[in-house]
Amino acid sequence: MTFANPSYLWAFAGLAIPLAIHLLSRKEGKVIRVGSLRHVEESNTSQFKSIKLNEIFLLLLRSLMVTMIVLFLAGAQCTNPPGKSDKWLMVESGVDQKADSLEVHPLPEGNYYSVAKKLGDLPNEIVVLSHSRVNKFNGERISLPANVSWITAEQPSKKFAATAWQAGDTVFVRTANSSSIATSFNTSIGIPDSIEIQKPEPIKVSTDNALVVAALAVLKNEFKLPVSVDKNGDQKILVTNNAGPIVERTSANEITIHKLDQDVALNENLVIELFRVLYPNLQEPQLAKNNDARSMPEQLAWSASKSTQVTETTTSAGIEKYLILLFIVSFAAERFVAIRRNQ
Repeated sequence: MTFANPSYLWAFAGLAIPLAIHLLSRKEGKVIRVGSLRHVEESNTSQFKSIKLNEIFLLLLRSLMVTMIVLFLAGAQCTNPPGKSDKWLMVESGVDQKADSLEVHPLPEGNYYSVAKKLGDLPNEIVVLSHSRVNKFNGERISLPANVSWITAEQPSKKFAATAWQAGDTVFVRTANSSSIATSFNTSIGIPDSIEIQKPEPIKVSTDNALVVAALAVLKNEFKLPVSVDKNGDQKILVTNNAGPIVERTSANEITIHKLDQDVALNENLVIELFRVLYPNLQEPQLAKNNDARSMPEQLAWSASKSTQVTETTTSAGIEKYLILLFIVSFAAERFVAIRRNQ
């Protein structure tokens, strides 16, 4: 319980008033003159006990009336602490969880930043249990809403066949090993069990850019793809200073790379982007993205401009009308008993 005007609580001293009235309003017993006390024995009659009980009842009623007045003046409000229904546990698909005291809901799919913004509009305190995958933190970094606590759940490493292709009589399998820290790839010869074997066509690329040549060498030597550099190649790669995606196909025989330098080649994954455009049927980037188990560290995932701690919230409701009703009932009961007992 909270009070809008706590300074009025000193009026609880008024509880001494009904106590004083109770002590000072005792009736003197009726005087009966008798000739001798020889045969009179001292005893408590049932009537005297009844009178004493009623006086105590009056004292309680009068004290209750004073209490109602003080609480009304002090602006008493009923404060409800958050219960189980006020806290939610939102669990991402694939996360193991055990929650006995929280209401469990599935975490919506999509970009984590967009999901966090929607959760911030809810009145509930929300604990999110998520894998915090790197590929789902897209866009401008935001601060975590004050009513949301984000917990990263550990997940085991994943090993999967990302793609497979056949070059001549040999089948190459690109295997990925993804953990919460990093994703690495390894190319080996073998027969995959769960993915289709592609048969990519040999591609000859015409380019004079050293970074592009180096990226194509990685595709040939590491990915074992039938790609080569040839001045008369059927695929021409142009490098421009115009804004746009790092690699895009502008025509059937032409590929454009925008604003290419060494930093862009490393940060924007030039090798993967060339692989995506040159061999769209293999789709290694998409498979790797879907199975990427890397987790984003909390200090990098969210802006530190706001606190991410979940705080206890309470709701308050005025009880003035109940105090008035209880005072009226107490006053009516006190007057009725007082009149009956002549107090």
